[in-house]
Amino acid sequence: MAPFQKELQETVNIPVVVSSISQLSAINKIYSPEQTVILTIAADKLCKKHLPEKFWKYSECIYGLRNTSYLNKVIFDDMTMFDAGKVGEELLVAFKEACTESTNAVLLECTNMPPYKPYLKEHKSVKIFDILSAIEGVLPNSINPIYL
Repeated sequence: MAPFQKELQETVNIPVVVSSISQLSAINKIYSPEQTVILTIAADKLCKKHLPEKFWKYSECIYGLRNTSYLNKVIFDDMTMFDAGKVGEELLVAFKEACTESTNAVLLECTNMPPYKPYLKEHKSVKIFDILSAIEGVLPNSINPIYL
């Protein structure tokens, strides 16, 4: 949905947040692509064209789960019952693989990832951006701080 953010916002008279990618402008003011990881379900489906043109340099820091991952199956098979612990462990493995010593910020592109932020924060203290922080940025005090 990220490529449609501007068009949707211009169509309605209320704030619209369709993707955590909308935070790249704020991220870019603080963190370089070398300091950032964009974590997504499928890196082969998220590419440069999904990012605003002036942030295409961040396409180099997109990291996805393996296509055979459990979370991939949960999402693409529309599973209604799943093992949340297994998802958290799997995201932590991907997070560890994606992060380097210079990583200071992580953008969780997938809207299904925010509940697993505690797993990630246990491994490395980084600023984590997600759909919830994107909403909070547009509508302050709308998200319970424990989820940010």
